Order: sequence, then structure tokens, then C-alpha cells
Amino acid sequence: ADLGSHPAGTYTWCETPQAGWENTLPGTSTASDPAGLGRPCTTRIITNTVTNTSTNFWNYEEPLGTIIIQKVSEPAGGTGFGFTGNIGMANVFSLEDGQSKTFTDVPSGSYSITEDITTVFTLAAISCDDANSSGNVPTRTATINLEAGETVTCTFTNSKTSEVEIVKFADSDNSNGFTPNGDEALAGVEFDIYVNGSSTATRVVSTATGTGIAAALAIKTGVRVGLNDVVIVCENVPANYSFDFITFTIATATDPESLGRPCAGITVPQALVNSGVVRFGFANTLNP
Repeated sequence: ADLGSHPAGTYTWCETPQAGWENTLPGTSTASDPAGLGRPCTTRIITNTVTNTSTNFWNYEEPLGTIIIQKVSEPAGGTGFGFTGNIGMANVFSLEDGQSKTFTDVPSGSYSITEDITTVFTLAAISCDDANSSGNVPTRTATINLEAGETVTCTFTNSKTSEVEIVKFADSDNSNGFTPNGDEALAGVEFDIYVNGSSTATRVVSTATGTGIAAALAIKTGVRVGLNDVVIVCENVPANYSFDFITFTIATATDPESLGRPCAGITVPQALVNSGVVRFGFANTLNP
């Protein structure tokens, strides 16, 4: 670059980096950037006014890189996982279990990919095969620091969850079992749901009325749990009723808040994850 004539003094020239280009002369070690921006700079000391002063900045075009986003679901077969990112124009896409999205001819730089929230699957892990890249599960985001010519693969792994459901009915015929034609769904009963030892419960209230299993199954709690999660459900027994029994072969459990309530608990097995439902049943008998 021809810098023209300058009076005597010390001068520093800096180059503003351009995406896709690497500076080799003067490089980043010749002179400090006066603005502290880390740009490649060169310093000249001019002792007398000169007609022309020149300096050189040399650059080469960086090789482009590749970013691969992979999707894994546990168990296999998950579908409909949406993603957004800032890699070129194709920044919104979806994947199914076992699929991947490949971005080619990507300049070096920092990029991010975020997975959308899904109902049935929870995001369990984000792993990248590059030491400079990372995944953050709470923000559902992979941050990829791509170097020139590099290939980085990040894998999003999701685990299927099941919804906790509660069957609530009055054991009208005292059969100690659910009789579809004889037992009625019981509304207005409060239940507290505890997951993995949490002291904070999710409270739900039964609203079903009528006779039969279809009515009693109306309590969809919205609480979703995964493989090996420990779930405890406790009933706040309504006035004028006594606790009778727990059904669906789920074992009794200790009340997490030591209130003496009837509780049932389970460590969620793979079979219930696959089914999509973890079902608890509580029966009460009307006091005489």
C-alpha cells in the first residue's frame, strides 16, 4: 500500500480482518494494536519527511470447513426434532433419529445451533468432537468454534419421557380392585407428585366424574419423567373418605414430607418409557 508522504514520527498501520482470509504479514506479533482489537499491525519510524512510504500486508484465503449436526434418540425412532442456527442460509431444519445435517464450505468462525423444545423427548446431552466447541443442555445450544479447513461434528441426544397419569376412584363395591361398571371416578382430590427426591411437589386435582375406567383416567398431570427417574405420588385424602388401596402394581412409598399420607412410588423402567405412560391408581372408600 502506498501511504503517501508523512512528516517524521512513529506510525502504526492495522488491517481489519476479513472473514475467510488469514493475515501472514505482518501477522499479529509485529506491533500491538493501539485500539486493543487484536488486529495485525505494523509500525514504521520515519526520521525525515519522505515522498513515499510503503508497507505490506499479505493474506491468504483460508480453506473452508464443515459442520455436521447429528441426532440420536433413546430409544431409537424419535422424530420431529427442530433446530435453528446461524450457519449460512439453511438455519432452520429438522432431523429424525439417526439423521444428520451437513454444512459445507463454512468460513472459520463461531456458530451456534439450538434444538427446539419437544414434549415427548427431553434433551439429555450435547457432545462435540472438537476441543474448542461445546454443548449446553440447559440452553439446548451447541457452540461451534470452527477453524480453517476443520470438520466439527456435534451430536444432540434425546431421551423419551412418559407422562404421569393418576386413576382416582371410589371403591364403591369394596372389591379392593377397580370394577369398571361399579366404581366411580372421584373428583376434587389433591395429589402431590415428587420426582427424583425433590422437596417441591407438583400438585394436581382430579376433576373426573362418572363411572368406569374412561372417566377415572381423566387426570393427565402434565408431569413427564424419563428412564430411572424416581416418582412418588401422594394423595391428600378427601374429607369423609378413607384411603383404601393403591393399584397398577406400583408399590407403596414413604411420604416425602412425613405427613402420613398414602403414597406410591416407582423407579421408571424402560417398558413404561416405551409405553408413554406411568400410571398410578388410588382408591378411597366413603366413610359410613
